[in-house]
Amino acid sequence: MKKLISLMLCLVLAASMAIPAIAAGNQTELTLTIPADLETYELTIPATVEIDLTSKFAAIPVKLSNVNLVWTNALYVYVTSENKGYLVNTENPELKMQYRLTDWAGTEYTDFDKVFTGTSSHEEYRDGHIEIDVLDEYPGAGTYTDILTFSVEIN
Repeated sequence: MKKLISLMLCLVLAASMAIPAIAAGNQTELTLTIPADLETYELTIPATVEIDLTSKFAAIPVKLSNVNLVWTNALYVYVTSENKGYLVNTENPELKMQYRLTDWAGTEYTDFDKVFTGTSSHEEYRDGHIEIDVLDEYPGAGTYTDILTFSVEIN
């Protein structure tokens, strides 16, 4: 009787070990769900900035706050100019003035394809400004404008 019970227990044990192996096959699916708001930030810039007529200077306050980076090391802020670094007269587009942009680190730019303006890592939040200096003399009366577009890249 003992031999029969031992044999039955061995068969049950062997059969129960084979079931997970057969059920699993040779593949395992891994799933990782990342929420859309996992990495977040707030970039605050003014909608309009007036350049001082006498000093030909303006500062654009830029505030990078509430940075929450989980999977990446840093967040980069860039700016591009619609008129490639020129203020253009709204009435006569042939009248324009070149200006220079100075970023947070003090680097000066006159080529505005994609200007690096600042970064923030996990613990470091940036709060600063970008300086605008008009380089040319005024070519005539009127309103001169350019549009700066800020973009953020998370790497």
